[in-house]
Amino acid sequence: MTSKNKKSKVLVSGLVPETQPITETVEVDGKMITVHEGSFVMALKKETLRKKMFNVCEAKKYDDEEQTVLIMFYPPMVACSSCETEMFTYEEFLGLKETEIDKWYRAVNKLNPHWFPKAELLEEELNNEHIKELANKNNKGILKDKSENSNSFSNDGISKIENQSNKETQLKVNKVKEIKNSFRKGLTNNKLS
Repeated sequence: MTSKNKKSKVLVSGLVPETQPITETVEVDGKMITVHEGSFVMALKKETLRKKMFNVCEAKKYDDEEQTVLIMFYPPMVACSSCETEMFTYEEFLGLKETEIDKWYRAVNKLNPHWFPKAELLEEELNNEHIKELANKNNKGILKDKSENSNSFSNDGISKIENQSNKETQLKVNKVKEIKNSFRKGLTNNKLS
């Protein structure tokens, strides 16, 4: 009986103590920002913010550099950060000095490096997302042949969709390439500094 008690004591004493979440605090434009190691909920928040920023960029017609900042950097930086006062809005974020964003970015990247994908993976992800959007748009606008016995699509309707889709796809691909190149330039600049 004694050996069983010793085993249980060993097992109990061998438990790993609960670890505290890893955080880092940085001062950004006078606000104390606490950056957290990303949780599952934070990762979901990041993706929700990214989708919101796509819509904002489309609605407000931001230039390419602003779109890159709002889509690639704002969501992950805000999603894993907390602030004793109000968190920066996306408009305020666009107005921050580069040195302020850089301090914050370095803390986020240190604790969550997987949140900043390589440019090639980003391009693939953006292309796939835009292709899905185009497919959904095109499926809503498909014209059917009006003949009685036909359930097939009219050739005229298909060619209109293909032409529209090709133009939209090319525009989206060009936009993705621009964002990718901006993102690569940012990575190169960060490596040099």
